[in-house]
Amino acid sequence: MAAEKATLDTFPKLLMHHARVRGEHPAIREKDLGIWQTWTWRQFADEVRSLACGLALQGLKRGDHFALVGDNRPRLYAALAAAQALGAIPVPLYQDAVAAEMAFPIQNASIAVAFVEDQEQVDKLLEILPQCPTLKRIVYDDPRGLRSYAQPQLVPYEKVIEAGRESRRRDPSYIETEIAKGSGADTAAMFFTSGTTGVPKGVVHTHASLIGPSRTAAEHASLTSRLRRSTAGCSCGCSATGRGTAAKHFSATAPTAADQPTRRASARNVGRKMMRCSSTAANSRSMSSGTT
Repeated sequence: MAAEKATLDTFPKLLMHHARVRGEHPAIREKDLGIWQTWTWRQFADEVRSLACGLALQGLKRGDHFALVGDNRPRLYAALAAAQALGAIPVPLYQDAVAAEMAFPIQNASIAVAFVEDQEQVDKLLEILPQCPTLKRIVYDDPRGLRSYAQPQLVPYEKVIEAGRESRRRDPSYIETEIAKGSGADTAAMFFTSGTTGVPKGVVHTHASLIGPSRTAAEHASLTSRLRRSTAGCSCGCSATGRGTAAKHFSATAPTAADQPTRRASARNVGRKMMRCSSTAANSRSMSSGTT
């Protein structure tokens, strides 16, 4: 186990590991038009490999910052993982931010390539383009409303991933080599603060600083593969993602009778820990009242 943890020290390596050992199991689900759509680990890993190759053709490379703007959906996570697979640094931006608020992070991080969900986000980036001379490519997912847009910076997601698939056919070892180059000490993502008390500040996290606490929390809560829950896709830790409305919590497989005591005990333990943490945080806030 210790040796495995040492080698699986980045998110792309973990993703490829899951694709190998549980490839046909659900990795992430999204409710589309009222129906849950499932991506297996194998499908998601394949999407990430091809997208990474496509983004490399758009100029994204190791050490570059890569902006992402959109709702909590599978393709956004695929783009994030694809950037990490190349050694680039994802920079998620608030999808409800106005255009002017996006200018500073893009300027500050010298972002050249961005992934956005739809026309709304495309319009924002095009509005601030004169202020962001480093931004050369905007990859968009949903093409609705963009048919008449002729800006050379715009590239549809489907075109990028198709080019990536062709690149993988020519050189299937390229992306595997790039993933292998990564280490836990590499920057996994940069998160900009909201900037309510000043200009936003970029908070840097390494793969180790994110994976380590996640492993500890999973062990502490006795989460196992029997529960089949993914931490990707929902801020509460479930694997649900939704579009337009809040997604409901779900389990990827229906629990058996034997699972129920374990699941109930785990839920009770997590609930107690959350209550203790909330109580501690409340006491801390009351003690520090009046300071900033």
